[in-house]
Amino acid sequence: GANGIFFVDAWEQNNKLFIKNRSSDGRNDNLEEVTQSIEDTYLFPLLRGENVGRFSADPEHFIVMPYVSANPHTPVPFADLPPKTQEFLAKFQATLKRRTKFRNFDPASADWHGLYSVLQPTFASHKVVWREMGLGIIAAAISTGDLPNGTERIVIPDHKLFLIPCESAAEADFIAGVLNSSIINLLVASYAVSTGISSHVLDRIPLPKFQYGSGSHKEIAESAREVRLRLKKGKDYASAITDLNLAVGKLLG
Repeated sequence: GANGIFFVDAWEQNNKLFIKNRSSDGRNDNLEEVTQSIEDTYLFPLLRGENVGRFSADPEHFIVMPYVSANPHTPVPFADLPPKTQEFLAKFQATLKRRTKFRNFDPASADWHGLYSVLQPTFASHKVVWREMGLGIIAAAISTGDLPNGTERIVIPDHKLFLIPCESAAEADFIAGVLNSSIINLLVASYAVSTGISSHVLDRIPLPKFQYGSGSHKEIAESAREVRLRLKKGKDYASAITDLNLAVGKLLG
């Protein structure tokens, strides 16, 4: 119910960063709409399911997330947050404290300004995400994005996206390539419904661990990267898709 607080629009004006919470998001209909300047310290590009296509991911909004990768399970103490970030979150303190306890996170505690389910994989520099709902698997490799002031930040997937943390861009391209391939989507379509493409697919499909020294793995990663780049530039990518599907079929025998 707090999406309408943490999910924000952001822009730069007179060399200052401004945000406005997306009060209509989430399940809380009584949220105040706040517009104010803020520090960029805990602002990240937000990737939502609707922004993900096969091989493409284009964040449109942002998220205020007061966490650091060194301690992803607990929010930064409120007193240690920058002044404007404190000011913004404090306006919603009563609403945030009324949220339901979830696993080890209790919003009624001193961590009232935290979010649910922030984990180490949330901060992975490279990730593969796929949509919860779709015809087959709709996956994309993601890394970083820019704030309106040009600051580069890790892209944060929302709770409607499943993710696999990766060690490199090559591994992310490889996994996205395998997941988006025609043969894997045929396998998934044979048992899954379009309203439930969850993490259980990883138990059903032959997704090998990426091997940096494998020529076949490298071929898939490079083909997937070519699709991703051509798609981003608006160029034809049909031949790269063909190369990818052939490489994945060869890998799987």
